[in-house]
Amino acid sequence: MPEDAARVHDEACILLERDPVNFPKSEYDEAAILQIPTFDTFAERKKATGRLRAKSSKCVSYRRFIGVTLSKPSRWLSKGSVKGRPAMIPLGAFPSEELAAQAYNKLRLYQGLDTKNFPKTSYDLQPILMHETIDSLIASIRAEARALKSPEYSSQYVTLSQSRL
Repeated sequence: MPEDAARVHDEACILLERDPVNFPKSEYDEAAILQIPTFDTFAERKKATGRLRAKSSKCVSYRRFIGVTLSKPSRWLSKGSVKGRPAMIPLGAFPSEELAAQAYNKLRLYQGLDTKNFPKTSYDLQPILMHETIDSLIASIRAEARALKSPEYSSQYVTLSQSRL
């Protein structure tokens, strides 16, 4: 039983393009795993075979970026900490994990911290640092997230979010 759980974990790592941690990568059919379109589909298949016992795929958290979690299919939440504030600050829900990670990095850059998800050189700092307060930056990031929910933008994601095997 513990070996099954370890293998499911390794398969999820391969799906997310990470190296497996429990067994050698050569023990897995990497091509077959990478054919799975989404992590939700992966979780559904594992539940159907009895190899994943979580009540929902949301109970099993796999993500590629710091400050990002899967909220519901095709919606990624970004949260970050702000110096002097005790709780994580929600930055918004984004249609892709990468966009949510970029929002997290913008918050870190404004605070003078290193980025965790993408190189610092991939950002134009002027639009980020032009905000007078961190609350102004957070409001701007949240507005970006809301704009990405608009029908013009989200219509290109309908097919992806509805395609389940």
